[in-house]
Amino acid sequence: MDISVIGIGAMGAAVVERLLATGHRVTIYNRSAERSLPLADKGARVAASARDAVEASALTISLVVDAPAMEAAILSDEIVALFAGKAFMKMTTTNGRVAREVAGRVTAAGGRCLDIAILNFPDDVAAGKMHALVGASQADVDKWAAMLSDLGPRIVRVGDVGTASIAENALLQIMMFQVVTFAYGLAVFERAKLPQNVLMEATGENPLFQISMGEYFRDRMTNRDFTPPLYRLAKHTMDMQLTLDDMEDLGIMTDGVHALRQIFVKATAQGLNENDYSAIYDIICARGSDNMRSAVSGAIEPQDT
Repeated sequence: MDISVIGIGAMGAAVVERLLATGHRVTIYNRSAERSLPLADKGARVAASARDAVEASALTISLVVDAPAMEAAILSDEIVALFAGKAFMKMTTTNGRVAREVAGRVTAAGGRCLDIAILNFPDDVAAGKMHALVGASQADVDKWAAMLSDLGPRIVRVGDVGTASIAENALLQIMMFQVVTFAYGLAVFERAKLPQNVLMEATGENPLFQISMGEYFRDRMTNRDFTPPLYRLAKHTMDMQLTLDDMEDLGIMTDGVHALRQIFVKATAQGLNENDYSAIYDIICARGSDNMRSAVSGAIEPQDT
């Protein structure tokens, strides 16, 4: 099958590698051309432009970094018109509202749109272990099921376009809350000089306090060892805002999430963007201070009206 992929970051490269390994003919485009070179050596065709990539295949996958990048690279009126009779898979992480708006534009041009949320790190995707949520009509899911199964064994339809993005952001929020709550718990144990093995036994063995990544976070936080990042703090902060967008659309009270996000805003202000998201421990349990509240009280981000 001829497939085009636009956006060759870590996840985009992993998807392309897997598609090539399963026999697909892949055309790629990335604004920074040097990122395409390793994949060209593996057999991918490098397009001269996003338009060239869309024209080359019946299916185009977006894996650019965010919604503004997707708008700039792919969703001009000129390029959207090229989706007539073709399909567009939005694997770029967005909120549900953006997913629906994109689908509306693609459908109006005569194309089909699928909202895909990848719930893995890139290495798993490259190895064919992708777990993905799909927001699309059942007919569209059926049409592309074989191709999606080449990427991984767990492809789950959650509803129509937009639902996969909402589900992804909700699941990411669960992971985000685990980091924050574990950081607070560990800070109490550290400041009160309590034995950390008690905390670790509870979080590792007691089903009421099960945190599968507890050992990972404990070591990184207590050692202030936040590089290399497993999940960049900047990306984490952006994903929290996407979840807030969806909650507001659904009429859900967001005061608590807004308050928690201020921790990440404070971390951003302190230059921790490129660190692992466990670096929020430097905010929650600030070095050189015995007052945890003072570490976050001054960070107030203006809210759009």
